[in-house]
Amino acid sequence: MIPVYKPYLPSYVLKYAHDVIDSGWISCRGPYVEKTTEKLQELLNVKHALLVSNGTCATHLVAKGLKYKYNNINNIIVPNNVYVAAWNSFLYDGQFDLEVLDTDLDTWNADLSSLEVKENSALLAVHNIGNVINIPRLKEKYPSLLIVEDNCEGFLGKYDNKYSGTESLLSSISFFGNKNITSGEGGAVLTNDDDIFDYITKVYGQGMTKTKFIHDTLGYNYRMTNVQAAILYGQLKHLNEILYRKEVVFDTYKRLLSGLEDKIAFQKVEEGTKHSNWMFGIRIKGNVSYNKAEKYFTDCGVEIRPMFYDIDYHKHISISKDNRKTKNGLLLNDEVIILPSYPTLTLDELQYICNCIKNYVNINKNNLIGPELVSRPKLYRTLTCPTGAHGGDYIGRYYYSSYDLRTEELRKVINSINNGLYKTNNDVFSILSKFEYFRNTPGFIKENHNNYVENIIEEADKVINDYYDSLEK
Repeated sequence: MIPVYKPYLPSYVLKYAHDVIDSGWISCRGPYVEKTTEKLQELLNVKHALLVSNGTCATHLVAKGLKYKYNNINNIIVPNNVYVAAWNSFLYDGQFDLEVLDTDLDTWNADLSSLEVKENSALLAVHNIGNVINIPRLKEKYPSLLIVEDNCEGFLGKYDNKYSGTESLLSSISFFGNKNITSGEGGAVLTNDDDIFDYITKVYGQGMTKTKFIHDTLGYNYRMTNVQAAILYGQLKHLNEILYRKEVVFDTYKRLLSGLEDKIAFQKVEEGTKHSNWMFGIRIKGNVSYNKAEKYFTDCGVEIRPMFYDIDYHKHISISKDNRKTKNGLLLNDEVIILPSYPTLTLDELQYICNCIKNYVNINKNNLIGPELVSRPKLYRTLTCPTGAHGGDYIGRYYYSSYDLRTEELRKVINSINNGLYKTNNDVFSILSKFEYFRNTPGFIKENHNNYVENIIEEADKVINDYYDSLEK
């Protein structure tokens, strides 16, 4: 089964977590909490970042920070078809009513054409599936509107060349295991407001005063551990590599599925924004139900997931008919599927998934082709399996990410060397030529790949990592 997501956790990303475990500083105290906080603030150019234990905690603190600063706000305008934590976070304390906007059929975000700015109301902008809403332009259009962001899926997307989550009063981030940048569980709150930051910092740490073990506020234990922070630090150190891999996956999907515009639609990206490339979804026009699609793709060995469900599916949330506009929600639940989107998807796997999609839309139209007729990919899960483990087919076949992505990164290093921007003690040209050699000499690989390929990849990874480290200094 090709899963919907797998985190990107090579050994050089996890080494910081091993440092923490060896040091014994495994709770919420330790150097990586501070180092990661500073790195996040610098990356995003935001005044305050507060690391927390998960994205739901972060969004709950957004709700509490909003109420603390603007006690008059009691109505939150929210989108439909989003992850339930976005709604729950504003319901936990019983201080807000929800007003639900319909979903735009093209962007899958809230349909803001029906937005009405009312007294004592604020907007929760959710960048759904990673598709970023242009907050700066929204602020220009509605200058009196208070806006907070659930940026759990939009992290590292952009609006007007600024990172999402940085232009509203408060925003939340998730570092869950299926996010582009992960700490297993984990999250963060961003704000440029000093008063709000001081308040949520007290609340997230059990409401403790400056005197240890004296508390004056009902608080929570929402703190991130030093272990989580170290994993996150390793991910942020190799941010460019992870984002590059995700961009290749998204671009490949779009290229392989081009020409099907009459049968499927991609998520439309708003002008002046950049998608975070979290999850890749398609809308299958006229699809009867998500369950039908799920059965088909499961039979094909491909895991998919549905669009987030219409708010009416969640029985603990009661919204009056006057406070919700949700006619498009059910349609998107039937027609949208979310595809495997992890950084190390191979070209073989992407081609196979797209072949399954092409055949499914034909089934959807005229029942001509079944999943048994889709050519299944040969999935090579390792570069160092015993010779012949996959028979003759193994020869010369490698992870798309292991060869092509590293080759592209090595060429970046060479360009920087040629332009006098970077110096290295490694012979990058030699390493690149070795890649080219084993790619084009399958017979040689069959006899020698166990140690030879492993050593070249180790050399290449060292050069690439040293290069990115130099850019961050």
